[in-house]
Amino acid sequence: MDIEPEKLHLSSNGSQLSGWFFRCNGPSSCPLAVLLQGYPGSDRDELGLGSLLCEGSINVLTFNYRGTWESEGFHRYDYAIEDIISVSSYVHSGEISRDLFIKPSAIVFIGYSYGGGAALIASTRDIRIGRIAVLAPLNLGEFGRQLLENQQLRTIHETFLDETMGENGMVRGHGGEITHSDIINSIDEYDLFGMIDELLSKDILILGGERDEDLPFDRHVLPLYSKLKEKGSSVCFEVYDTDHSFTGAVEKVAERLILWVNST
Repeated sequence: MDIEPEKLHLSSNGSQLSGWFFRCNGPSSCPLAVLLQGYPGSDRDELGLGSLLCEGSINVLTFNYRGTWESEGFHRYDYAIEDIISVSSYVHSGEISRDLFIKPSAIVFIGYSYGGGAALIASTRDIRIGRIAVLAPLNLGEFGRQLLENQQLRTIHETFLDETMGENGMVRGHGGEITHSDIINSIDEYDLFGMIDELLSKDILILGGERDEDLPFDRHVLPLYSKLKEKGSSVCFEVYDTDHSFTGAVEKVAERLILWVNST
């Protein structure tokens, strides 16, 4: 069942962000999941997880990064990380917690694809982001290495970026060629494999699709889990027989997320 969310107007570094709040019908004070979208995201409820989590008595806040859809500003990966931290400040403020009936001790971040990798990086810069679930997370550093190795991938992805950032696209950005140059020049800065020690203190759940061809399972998801586990992390990990969009598995994923959110 689709749940109609409330429109929110958020702010990040002087730009207004377009957001939505799915208010649960459960107890007077419910946990909150900040649902971080992929690229280019959706103008409301990506994958339908907002409604599904809300039905499970979880408040859900989602938003569009700067320069995407109706949010103001210009889009870059580092700006998206800044936006996540800005929204973290918003949801952790005591006044907002009361207004939105949020249980302050039960705020989690759930990131899909692009939003998954960005959530993990943001958590290394914001101690308040302590519980993170990532669905088919993008490791932008690893993706940069893929671009260097595979010219066909580079051409296809550059065209995709040009389309999303074109005149009729939903993103305001530099375009494919410049974006790829930025990614390749920032491989070390955005490589999750180099942040393992900083992530050890976090409560992390990783969900992946075994048939993910967009972000290959054996390059993005499985190595991240393995490296965290080797270092002694309590990370949890589950894999589904599905693709990058979790086709046919979204309800199962939502059920797992609901259990995880309520596990503390």
